[in-house]
Amino acid sequence: MRFDAPHHAKAQGGDGMANAKIKIKMFGNFEIVVNGNVALTQLRQAKKTSQFLEYLILKKDRAVPHEELLEMLWSDKENRNPATALRTLLHRYRSLVDQSNLPELSDSILTARGAYQWNPNLDCEIDVFEFERLCQEARTPGMSNRECIERYLQMLQIYTGPLLTNSAEEMWVVPKSVYYHDLFLESVFTLLDLLKVEEEYDMIVQVCRKAMDVDMFDERLHLELMMALVKTGKKREALSQYYFATDLHYKQLGIQPSGEIRAVYKLIVQADQEMEADIEKVQNMLEEDTDGHGAFVCEYEIFKEIYQLQRRMLERYNGTMFLALLTISNTYEQRFDNLVLDNIMKQLLHVSQSNLRRGDTISRYSVMQYVVLLPSVTYETGRLVMDRIKRAFYNEYVKSSVVLTYKLRPLCINKYDTATQKRLPEFKDED
Repeated sequence: MRFDAPHHAKAQGGDGMANAKIKIKMFGNFEIVVNGNVALTQLRQAKKTSQFLEYLILKKDRAVPHEELLEMLWSDKENRNPATALRTLLHRYRSLVDQSNLPELSDSILTARGAYQWNPNLDCEIDVFEFERLCQEARTPGMSNRECIERYLQMLQIYTGPLLTNSAEEMWVVPKSVYYHDLFLESVFTLLDLLKVEEEYDMIVQVCRKAMDVDMFDERLHLELMMALVKTGKKREALSQYYFATDLHYKQLGIQPSGEIRAVYKLIVQADQEMEADIEKVQNMLEEDTDGHGAFVCEYEIFKEIYQLQRRMLERYNGTMFLALLTISNTYEQRFDNLVLDNIMKQLLHVSQSNLRRGDTISRYSVMQYVVLLPSVTYETGRLVMDRIKRAFYNEYVKSSVVLTYKLRPLCINKYDTATQKRLPEFKDED
């Protein structure tokens, strides 16, 4: 198939284009840069013309038949004059090029009978193809770790977000966007593995943070960042990242953090315990946070260890202890908005901590539940405590659709008869 450039482009000669430099950005918002300046900004208000251009660039290695362009660009509705519609888009684009005085783009689209093509010989750098090239080069057999790392770091700078965000919902964009995003994460994780071999943990921190600018919700990025911060001795930053990650799961995703994320908490806490210290220093460290009032609030991994310790003490001293589960629900049987639920759970924690004793322990168990450990109480006093929490919660949070219920169960069951050992019922507020 023979392609022709516009007549005025042929008259330009070859020398001018040889020195031109065109860069096209497809990750994030579509953008054309000519000789260091953003060009054709009018395309932002001409969606169909922009998509016409975007599609041709993505398919630059082949001629695109008119039928294919029509199907992709007008798939949601019929076009009464398909041939005219495509010619109109081409005319608009070339007019914008002429009006903007950009001879470098004058022959960017080639025409032939029944097809258009982005000029493959144009002096042009397109980020998506440069991204793919770097990823492929980094996988070249025999390449050193350092050479692979350098290419992956370049790749990291190129991928700035999903493919063509202004056209993200188009059927021809979605599969390519998923492909590039998966390739990005796969390459990032390979880069992190290479950096771990080289023990470059400061660089791992930078890579994770850069990648999280693009994908904040990938769990492994949070895990890798926390572990790298521990390796570099930045325990407080690691803890901050842990709290950020768990808050992100509860508030934005409305799900419970995975076991892997919750287990990292213990590793972070233990990081400071590897150094030797005298007994006075140990005691001072242990007493740093003992001035708080109300129940002890902790992460679930720590709660489990406290539970095991308390259970052993009960077995030895034949004491009593109850486990309580506080649950939030909606009277309308609808899911709460994540941000609304987050506020409700924070309010419940505040009320619970204030109405529990210093010797009690409370932890977030799931998206809509807190678990409470009540040592040295009876069933009756345990119910009194839970009812007090319910009253305080409803006094401060009067939204009628929010319901707080609880379950209470003894742990030292040899102290109770068979009738008491059964699972105790929920108590629901009927107001």
